[in-house]
Amino acid sequence: MYHGKNQRKTSQPVQLKTRGAAPPVYRPNPVPRVCQLRTATPQPKAVAGNRVAQAPPVYRPQPVPKVLQRKVANQPPSNLRKPIQAPAAPPAKVIQRNINSTLFEKSAAVDPLYMVDRLKRDTLYSKTTAPPPRPRGLYSKKADTDDATGAQVYAWKPNVRFLTKAEMRFDRETRRYPVDGGHRVLDVPELFREIEEAREPGAIEQPTFGILGKNDCTSFAQALHYSIARENYQAGEDEEFYQEREADYPDITVGDMMVHKLNTGAAGWHGVTVVAEHGNRQVFLEADVRRDSTVPQFHIQQGVAGFVAFNVGDSDETSTKVAVTRYIRGKPNDSDLRRYQTAMTADPLTLVGGTVTSRRTNPDVYLPLGLLVNNQKWNTQGKGWFGSTKTPDGVVKMRAAYGRRHYLEVFRIAEAKNNTEDSDRTPLVRDLYEYLSEVWHDLKLAAARSLDAYPSALRQHMADIARWNREISSRR
Repeated sequence: MYHGKNQRKTSQPVQLKTRGAAPPVYRPNPVPRVCQLRTATPQPKAVAGNRVAQAPPVYRPQPVPKVLQRKVANQPPSNLRKPIQAPAAPPAKVIQRNINSTLFEKSAAVDPLYMVDRLKRDTLYSKTTAPPPRPRGLYSKKADTDDATGAQVYAWKPNVRFLTKAEMRFDRETRRYPVDGGHRVLDVPELFREIEEAREPGAIEQPTFGILGKNDCTSFAQALHYSIARENYQAGEDEEFYQEREADYPDITVGDMMVHKLNTGAAGWHGVTVVAEHGNRQVFLEADVRRDSTVPQFHIQQGVAGFVAFNVGDSDETSTKVAVTRYIRGKPNDSDLRRYQTAMTADPLTLVGGTVTSRRTNPDVYLPLGLLVNNQKWNTQGKGWFGSTKTPDGVVKMRAAYGRRHYLEVFRIAEAKNNTEDSDRTPLVRDLYEYLSEVWHDLKLAAARSLDAYPSALRQHMADIARWNREISSRR
């Protein structure tokens, strides 16, 4: 018998800080160079915890007398959008390859809907008429031909990236981890980009989100379970309701999360979620911390009994108790999405604690940031040799990060520059670093407050950045 567990979620409404206009700042006229005294530039102040990021006022120097002006070669007008937009990807060609399912694991002896290669379990094959595996947005979809039957089949590959056991040991500060007698750096922004912009060559359909983190069975099973529940969610139903049952071989269906509670072994349990079914056989997508792998595996078992038998194997395990969690209705749990936001903005160590589910962000959201860092005004704000000018090193790094679509890395670079002292830094460049570091600080606070606060804060800050960029661009 099922026992209902009715949980009502309550949350405090998110209050965003009222943003005031940047106060005008009087900046004195420049003193002729022969009269200037060399003074140390004070170190930028750390961002206060209760400060709202505001676009700095525009620095407007007085015109230099013509007798002191240097002649500068005319520069052709530039198109700011050109260097920051990724080239449009050509239409993907549908590449068909052949498989042979003779020795595959199958959902039925005759006319199976689903099949798995026992030697390569990272892909699920299905008949073209079979329901897609859930959650639908997690997979790329390709067309293949089965030589065993001559029929066309679909190949489904999940957009999932687990950290290896070596990567799990990365240092929090340096993000370095030991490997092969040396060290490598865990490129966290690149991992996020790979998941958010995943494109499988030759695929008919591409994934719309991904999962990243630890190769942990229960954490991954929860992420799948919540993602499927979000697909089934009917807008307006705020009351969360699940059914839970623990028994010997309870019935299961697509979307159910199972946890086999073990009496022996170090783990104590093993969890999976059902992503597809055919008759009395179910398809599980599984993580396993014992396996040093970056991808999950598909398995086809005959109900809970098959799942238990697979877990027990040749061991002395006697437990047949399996806890099943089934989503019924209401707003689903979003803790996996919250962990993703935290890992992306604040603490990459969140990836070590479990798996996180991404929400793909439209790159166009960050266009104002790209227009700002690629503004040609910065090209003369750095001090070069023999009185020449150049682009400041921090701006060069921020442009490179934006070009790689590591958008949040731009803010991290600005924060690092803002925390260092440079007597040659111009007031406008100081404003840039301080402003973006304040935006970064505010975005991290928004991500920590609530899942809904971050997107709205990001949009507001991008609008502010666009306005400030227009102001500095209008200066002659």
